[in-house]
Amino acid sequence: MNKVNIIGLPVPISDRFRIVLDQGLCKYYGIPRDGRVRMKCLEDSLYIFPESAEVQDTEIKQVTIGRLNLPMQWVRSQNVQIGGQAFLMAADDCIQVRINPWESSDVNRIFGIPLKIFKGSVIYIPKSFWAQYDINPEHDWIIRSEYPDRLDFRKFRPGTLCENETVRNVFLSSVHIHPGWMESIGLKINDTVWLIGTATGIIILPRRFYENFITV
Repeated sequence: MNKVNIIGLPVPISDRFRIVLDQGLCKYYGIPRDGRVRMKCLEDSLYIFPESAEVQDTEIKQVTIGRLNLPMQWVRSQNVQIGGQAFLMAADDCIQVRINPWESSDVNRIFGIPLKIFKGSVIYIPKSFWAQYDINPEHDWIIRSEYPDRLDFRKFRPGTLCENETVRNVFLSSVHIHPGWMESIGLKINDTVWLIGTATGIIILPRRFYENFITV
């Protein structure tokens, strides 16, 4: 795989250096919207586990309405700024939080962001992810590129459409996946695909990121 920066789910950093954990990621790991979690703090990442996880070198932290205060020592070491953003990512058995993007050459079993395929072959991408690429989640146009191992989405700009690319509509954060692509890789309605971001756009993967040897 070529070296590329990987972007997780962007979340704003509010007063008191607080972030809101994504409900979908919390549900995936059994992390409560209100309650106690375990946090492991490393140099460039925070790892958020359910309280019941048996993990060494963790601290108990409180989550309230999905809100989590970042530890001040980590805030200072990462030069975190109120009004900036952090990135969330599903990892091996926890939610990983970073301020800087991941590098594909350095990642260790990151999954991406899980998205369910709904009836009509539709997925819903979080609004903050669309906004990262200046795409209006309520209604906008994107370019879709299909590959055997992924789908690429990027903002539509006149004169940028290449061969084998199509223009698709984004409506209320949703986008359609071509049923032929789903069938070619064995995906069905209610299955999960995995979302990551790069410097140029959004990538949808049929398997967790570390299981895909993509070239971008």
